[in-house]
Amino acid sequence: MSSYEFDPVAVHEFAAQLYWRLAHREGAANIDHRVITTAGEAVLEPSLVNEAMAAMQPLWRLASLPAEALRSFKQQAAAHAFHRVRQEQPLLGQVIFEDAKSGCAPGVKHFVTPGDYDKVRDAPMRVSADRTIPSLGKLVIRSPLPAVVISETPPDNAAIIIRVADTSALGVDLTLYLHVQDWDRYVDRYLLIGNFVIPTKDAVQGRAWSRLIPNSTRFYREFKAQGTPDGDLAIATSW
Repeated sequence: MSSYEFDPVAVHEFAAQLYWRLAHREGAANIDHRVITTAGEAVLEPSLVNEAMAAMQPLWRLASLPAEALRSFKQQAAAHAFHRVRQEQPLLGQVIFEDAKSGCAPGVKHFVTPGDYDKVRDAPMRVSADRTIPSLGKLVIRSPLPAVVISETPPDNAAIIIRVADTSALGVDLTLYLHVQDWDRYVDRYLLIGNFVIPTKDAVQGRAWSRLIPNSTRFYREFKAQGTPDGDLAIATSW
């Protein structure tokens, strides 16, 4: 057992940075099995570690740790990633509420190209749901970390799926939904996390969405959500 103790926030942030960088490279759908079967070691590939350490500077100053302490820190982060994935708990990373002003975290530019934005702006002619879906909050893109919604009002406890009211981070108003898994209040605002549900016309656009919003499910014609308070929900598109 390691004799080193680290700030749990730093361990979680490093684990999230490692996990989502791996997802960015290999696809989010493919990595949970690897993380579990390797007890988290899959996230400790040297290139991922170097990128994650750079992303956490200068706040945490990981490069200044002695070699043995840094080795312990990396192992604790890998174990944390393993635990969170096995327990089906999110690896969110640190959310900076100031990023809501622009809708994008500063590091997004390293993972998303202008061409990605152009591709996702090609929207369906029509998106409709078989019932009213509440609309609230602002999209915040945090690539490679998962996107979130920040809202000035809380969701209804029964609102499992919401429409994102403000998608200005994408440069255009688009129809995006969030399957809310959890939310919490931070002073005067609310943080909503979960899986985004996004109309997508083809694989090329889907890859762009995966870089912008890795925590997303894309669909072409129809999406059905089961188990909502009012029964199954259907969302349909016309392209």
